[in-house]
Amino acid sequence: MVLCVDVDDVICNLQEVVVNLFNKRHNSHYTLNDFTEYDIMNVLPTQDALAMKDIYGESGLYNKVRPIPGSQEALEKLINLGHQVYLVTAAVPKTYGEKVSFIKRFFPYIDESHIVSMKHKWMFKADVMIEDNLQTLLAKPNYHRICFNMPWNQSNKDYVYDIHRCYNWNDVLVAINKISELE
Repeated sequence: MVLCVDVDDVICNLQEVVVNLFNKRHNSHYTLNDFTEYDIMNVLPTQDALAMKDIYGESGLYNKVRPIPGSQEALEKLINLGHQVYLVTAAVPKTYGEKVSFIKRFFPYIDESHIVSMKHKWMFKADVMIEDNLQTLLAKPNYHRICFNMPWNQSNKDYVYDIHRCYNWNDVLVAINKISELE
């Protein structure tokens, strides 16, 4: 199967790093649980949201992020099982090269031709999409949906949209195995 895998907050802890940087710089105390929607403009005061958005484009940001536990082993296993794994990410142009370097450093078995920068990921032809943004998952009904659980994607009834909610990468492997059996 062709797997479309998001990068930020699915295989790396971007939001955690951004929140920690913001808290240190602005003497605030936000946690991931404060982000109850994907769009930070909807959950933070405007001034904080704009300041936090600036951090996403900072040079060196992807030197601070780390892989989500289990993601490295799971993606390698999926590739070894014969799945075509594509990392499809909506990248900030200034940090795209750093993001690719992060992927090469922590996921060296991902071929560079399988790293795709694409804002409208629903246009990518895949059998399965693994994503933390519900709007992206729900944009197109022609793939199996795996939602990587985060505080900002709780407002959905998974069963209505046939979404497999996964809380870790072991759950993702189980979900993909179930989907494979259906195919």
